[in-house]
Order: sequence, then C-alpha cells, then structure tokens
Amino acid sequence: MQAKARVLITQRDAMGTSELSFWTAREGFIRKNRAAMVDLLEDSLRALRWYLDPANRPEAIDILARFLKQPPARFEGWVFSKNDFYRNPDGLVNLDALQNNIDLMRQLGIISTDLNAASHARLDLVGEAAQRLK
Repeated sequence: MQAKARVLITQRDAMGTSELSFWTAREGFIRKNRAAMVDLLEDSLRALRWYLDPANRPEAIDILARFLKQPPARFEGWVFSKNDFYRNPDGLVNLDALQNNIDLMRQLGIISTDLNAASHARLDLVGEAAQRLK
C-alpha cells in the first residue's frame, strides 16, 4: 500500500513569494530587436493565457503529458490551476518579490553581490505586448 504524500514545507514557507524565472536581454540587443521582441512576448503571452484558461486545461494537460511522456493523471491535481505556481497573465515580473529573493540569496551566501532588481528591469516591452492583446 502506497502512503499518501503530504506537504511538509513549501517554497513560499521558506522564501516567501518567489520570482526567480524571467527573461533577460542586453540593452543593445533590445534596441536592435525591439519590434521582434515585442512580437515574441505577445506570442508568449497569448500561449500563456491559453494554457491558463480553465476551458483549455484538459488539452493543456494532454500536451504537457505527451511532451514529458508521463501519464496525464500525474498533472491533473495541480498543473495550470491554483495549485500550480502563479503566472502573471500579463507577463509582469513581481519586482518586490524578486528583490526579496535576491536579498535572501545574498544573506544565505548564494550570491556575493547586492543587486537592485528594479534598476535593471524593463517591463515596457512586455507591457506593450500585453496591451496588444486587450
């Protein structure tokens, strides 16, 4: 008989709200390729919103299961739902959470340099992409 799994601690318990996954690019690349980058972000947001739409969840789970070669049942209880990690439907990075995560990593010795996330953030491209989808 298999024991029922239970949660002992979550990432949120340890780190608070996390924001550790985002796209980056150098300023020169952005200047040279801005239009293409906004197009890419628009397509990415369109896909994200499709995957997060509850009406598409069965198909989204099927796509994921086929891609990972796993049974769909492995994902049905959590993926693309309130039990999964939060994804902003406009693709915005939570800069306060990111700064808290950076500060914690610095305190733990994972990184050795202080970094102000907001001073390096450019949310105008993803904002423009999200505006196109309104």
